[in-house]
Amino acid sequence: MNAIRYGQGLKVTPLYAEEVTAAFASKFIKVSNAHWLTFLVNWGAIDTATTITVEQATASASTSSTPLAIKFWYRLLPAVGTDGTTISSASYCASTGKALTASTDDNKAMIIDVDPATLSDGYKYVRVVGTNTNCAAAAFTVTGLLEQRYCKNEPLGSS
Repeated sequence: MNAIRYGQGLKVTPLYAEEVTAAFASKFIKVSNAHWLTFLVNWGAIDTATTITVEQATASASTSSTPLAIKFWYRLLPAVGTDGTTISSASYCASTGKALTASTDDNKAMIIDVDPATLSDGYKYVRVVGTNTNCAAAAFTVTGLLEQRYCKNEPLGSS
């Protein structure tokens, strides 16, 4: 019998979970010792257009660094309770972000991939940001899945 792996080889980090009314920004995750970073972003019903972007920064606190939006790969997953075979093919997104449409994109999820090698020099922190104009309230969660460059028993810290 195979052993249970619990994401062995990956650093799984919850980065954001909250109900929002206008915008959100996840915590930054350090990617300087990573081969790859994947974000899993989930949301509930959205009542206004929402844009999901990915930002890079030189420090984990936005007060000491001005984050810059970056390009990313993403896959939009179907709404909760629908057939998972309708997952969209991977798409490349400009730094302007991926626009979500109210009601059409309710209760969906997005898988976002970022290659740390594509970040600008000196930028080693990445986060997900969501903006909308006037949402009554929508729940968003962001989880980071980091493929570490150096495997070891003790996972690397986020800072």
